[in-house]
Amino acid sequence: MTKEDLLNKTNLSLTMKQLREFVNKNTDIKDDAPVLIERVEDSYFEGVEFNGVEFEGWDVLKVEGVQYHSQLYMNNKMTDIMNEQEMETFKEEFYIPNCITTDKEIIYIYSHY
Repeated sequence: MTKEDLLNKTNLSLTMKQLREFVNKNTDIKDDAPVLIERVEDSYFEGVEFNGVEFEGWDVLKVEGVQYHSQLYMNNKMTDIMNEQEMETFKEEFYIPNCITTDKEIIYIYSHY
C-alpha cells in the first residue's frame, strides 16, 4: 500500500476523528495509563487459508523510519553495499488498526476485525 492508497481509503477502521472522540469520552483515564496494541501473527500479512478459503494478506504501509535509516547509515560505511531490494526489508511496516477500547486502566488498540 502506498501513502496515497492509504489517504484515499474510505473504509478506515480507526481514524483521527474516532481517536479524538475516544480521548474526549474517556477523560477519567490517568495520563500514565499504558497503551497496548494487539499482536497479530505474521501470517495475517502473508495471506492465509481458513476452512478452504484463501484470504489475501493485510496491506501495510512501508516507512523509511528509524530502523531503515540506521541500516542506511551502516550501509554507507560498508564496502559490500546492500541493494534497494535488500534495504526494503528494513522499512518499518504499519497497518490500519480496527478499534480502540479501554477498561479505564489500560487502553487497547485492536488489530482484528
